[in-house]
Amino acid sequence: MITVPCCGENHLIYVSPKMKVVCLNHTIPPKTLAAEAVIGEDVKGCPAAVAALIGAKPIESYNFELWVHRILEATVHKQQGWHNFQQARTADPLQQKFGERPSLLLAKATSILWGLKFRTTKTSVGHALFIKEVTGIPWAIGDRRTVNPTSSKKKAFANIQQQVHVNLNPKMWARVLKLCGPVVDGLFILRVNNVWSKNDIEVTVMYQSKGYAIATAPRRIRRGNDGVWRTHEKL
Repeated sequence: MITVPCCGENHLIYVSPKMKVVCLNHTIPPKTLAAEAVIGEDVKGCPAAVAALIGAKPIESYNFELWVHRILEATVHKQQGWHNFQQARTADPLQQKFGERPSLLLAKATSILWGLKFRTTKTSVGHALFIKEVTGIPWAIGDRRTVNPTSSKKKAFANIQQQVHVNLNPKMWARVLKLCGPVVDGLFILRVNNVWSKNDIEVTVMYQSKGYAIATAPRRIRRGNDGVWRTHEKL
């Protein structure tokens, strides 16, 4: 939420992580406001701010007060960072240039791991995720830390958060994506160990163990006639 001087008052503009802009003090759609700022001369206030936020015209094109200029500049920079992360998360790492793959692979793995369930995922504090690029054997562990409770309700372990640490080898994980996909039966696959056939593979998976621990273990997975991979047996 940012504040912009407009019509003799301070108006509020909400900017979502996906760069959706909403002017809380105007009933005119943001795009219409921005059009006014692009066409008109010496336009200030919300029209100019919206035009700058959605990229219709550079911030420098308008004579904003210094503090407004800095707020708009910081907001655009922050949203651009989110946009870049979203692009990396949804892009196919295997289709990118070799030098760009590691960072894209880590972004994709991070997105997938956030979607999995761990010990404190559904609690008020959630879980913390730390992923690191390595060149050796990938591994994962879990531990716990005490955080400030987000609720006044006094429940056992209400302020205990699980921390999930994953060391991922992008080169090994790229092979996982190519052969079978990153998750099978809810288990995140760290690497491929052996390929018995195109439908029968041994992999290393990570999973929720007792308490706050994260364990890794080999699993044999097979692809059925329906094309879906499933865990076949523990090794």
